[in-house]
Amino acid sequence: FYLEFSIKDQESFWQDFASFSIRQREKIIEIIEQYNIETQDELADKLAEAGFQTTQAPISRDIRELKLVKGRDEQGNYRYLA
Repeated sequence: FYLEFSIKDQESFWQDFASFSIRQREKIIEIIEQYNIETQDELADKLAEAGFQTTQAPISRDIRELKLVKGRDEQGNYRYLA
């Protein structure tokens, strides 16, 4: 079936999407600062606990766009770092 969206509906959709993406990225930074996150699966689990249902592809994109790297923290744990 076909749904017709007005320009206003489309603008609203993209604004909501951008807002969600920003909130998710803020939550990712918060999570990796608070927890020893070693894998994208661990990050996805923590995001889900926080109410962000997502998949590996958006998480991978967010990691790349946030320029997160894996490295050793002060305790020698290998994890994502901001």
